Amino acid sequence: MHKQKPAIIHRDLKIENMLMSNQGTIKLCDFGSATTMVHYPNYSWSAQKRAMVEEEITRNTTPMYRTPEIVDLYSNFPIDEKQDIWALGCILYLLCFRQHPFEDGAKLRIVNGKYSIPQNDTRYTVFHDLIRATLKVNPEERLSITELVNQLQEIAAARNVNPKSPITELLEQNGGYGNNAQPRTPLTVGPPNSKPAGQLNNMYNAGLTVAECDQTYSGFFDILRGGTERFFTNIKDTSSKVIQSVAK
Repeated sequence: MHKQKPAIIHRDLKIENMLMSNQGTIKLCDFGSATTMVHYPNYSWSAQKRAMVEEEITRNTTPMYRTPEIVDLYSNFPIDEKQDIWALGCILYLLCFRQHPFEDGAKLRIVNGKYSIPQNDTRYTVFHDLIRATLKVNPEERLSITELVNQLQEIAAARNVNPKSPITELLEQNGGYGNNAQPRTPLTVGPPNSKPAGQLNNMYNAGLTVAECDQTYSGFFDILRGGTERFFTNIKDTSSKVIQSVAK
């Protein structure tokens, strides 16, 4: 999307907008917020213009995933595809540590980039620098999508993981992404005759929330390392419910 001319910005990347297909791949959904429009605020912008832009952006974004340049238009940072990079950083943080870096959506903390990586974490140290590079307050200092993908590919190569493989295959062949991953019994993802999720509504609409996942599981990457089958079954069931709802 970011490679298109002009770049397509999703604007509402979040864990709830990722569904599991029956092929064991993650599908991004909910493109109702997508846009090609970018903004370059400057000191000539009137308060009215800033308010109009802010109102439009607010309708298409989720509070805890909003970027500093969106929360404070008076910072005059460009508002472009780098807002998706910030959101990806939030998602990576959430997958590693089971909590969102800006769980309360507090504007002051977002504007100042105030979050902390758990000091006692040794399991996901390989992702710490990547998280920091995506959660830069100045969007011009954040990684581009190309740089982000390249770094992830380097991490995968160092661990002999093919990131394009279905999750079930990764489990079977590599045991996941963790620093001390060990092979385990592969998981089965839903019934064989399940329909693929495709680009459907988000998981909130089907009743599966981040909080529910958070209460039960010790991080998404733990699951990739050979965790519980129930997580994948829930996602699969959720995808099926959304499909049935859309069909009706």
